[in-house]
Amino acid sequence: MEIELRRSKDGWVWFDKGWPEFSKLCSLDYGENDMPTKKDFGGSSSNQIFVKRTPDVLGRTHPLTKSEKALALQRANAFKSEYPYFLVAIPPVYIHRGYLHLPSKFARRHLVKQPARNIILKILDGRTWLVEFKYETSIARFQRGWLAFARDNNLKVGDMCVFVLIDCNERLFEVFFF
Repeated sequence: MEIELRRSKDGWVWFDKGWPEFSKLCSLDYGENDMPTKKDFGGSSSNQIFVKRTPDVLGRTHPLTKSEKALALQRANAFKSEYPYFLVAIPPVYIHRGYLHLPSKFARRHLVKQPARNIILKILDGRTWLVEFKYETSIARFQRGWLAFARDNNLKVGDMCVFVLIDCNERLFEVFFF
């Protein structure tokens, strides 16, 4: 799936053609309420997400190039598993505010049936993190423990992550980074 990027003369960048389809496919939703929209720049549509290019305060040695972003997205979209999984593109709020929203449909189908609130996130080298799962008014998220996971794995804005539920009873996810 291709997504077109648009750029204004003053440094604003936004996803354009292909974004609505991609966001629907990945069960993405609005939530970065403090971000400007196309309407703020005199446009008529407010369904685009804009990102202002700023220095990366989280330590990435260089911003991802357009081709690096496209490759990460392509690899993440090509991911297949026999287990249930969901894909997340990391926006600033997931790193700075310490939580990660999950697709509500995924959470209802696989996580809300059990009373346990803890989730285990595991990466390929075997390390694990305990995070709290919360589901209220159709909003599902990982919270307490998420920030440590993001920090320990050096997650950056724009990284693509796939969360694979490999054990429903243990509530164990294996996480892949792209």
